[in-house]
Amino acid sequence: MSRQLRPMPDDFTQLALQKSRQQLIVHYRAGADTVTRWLNELSSSERPANWTGRPRIEIPADFQESAALLGNPALAEKYGCGKSTIIRWRRELGVKAPRRPLEGRDRSPPPAGFAEVARTTSVEMLCVRYRVERRRVLRWLRETGFAPKPNKLVVMQNMGKRNVAAAQVAPTNRDMSLAGRAADFLQKRGPIFRCDFIGRFKLGGTHWKWRGKAHTAAEIIAAAAERGFDPDAWKQIGEAA
Repeated sequence: MSRQLRPMPDDFTQLALQKSRQQLIVHYRAGADTVTRWLNELSSSERPANWTGRPRIEIPADFQESAALLGNPALAEKYGCGKSTIIRWRRELGVKAPRRPLEGRDRSPPPAGFAEVARTTSVEMLCVRYRVERRRVLRWLRETGFAPKPNKLVVMQNMGKRNVAAAQVAPTNRDMSLAGRAADFLQKRGPIFRCDFIGRFKLGGTHWKWRGKAHTAAEIIAAAAERGFDPDAWKQIGEAA
């Protein structure tokens, strides 16, 4: 069922010649689209002389003060117009949008000993170690004067419909569980990485993404065993040493 449109008021023709479009919106408590439709329904002789069908809303008197405090979405809601109009008003008055306040942002300093750990640890492993998001680790690196370590863990997500990841983890940080060693063995047969149960990349995830599917640890171990993986090979190396 289509929504019934609000009809044009009886005195609209007379007031349209006396008031601006913004004033008509306020006077009739109507939306901008409704007033625009009414103006377009008038005959050419009844329309205001400056009406072109694409209204140019006048800048409100208090806009400059409000624009210094509010963002564009809040201003658009306040004045009942689109964001493009808000941007035009800002440009005409030379008022820039306020910077996002720092309140609510986490500006915690780097943890004790972070600089020493960062010398030999990749960004991704720092995220795991300190249980924080990548953005915060990168800020800590900037503040301590370190550049991110290259390619200990490279992750490329959302390339079309594929998730591709290549893990090159330093020996001291390797997953030495049975499933982790099985995953290392399978790397030569294609990219494999930790993920959640539906295959999205996740450090420390419960599943493994391999050959386009999410596998449990048991499935990864079985797949590696079928291809010659020996779970006790590390013991033999230790005995030989």
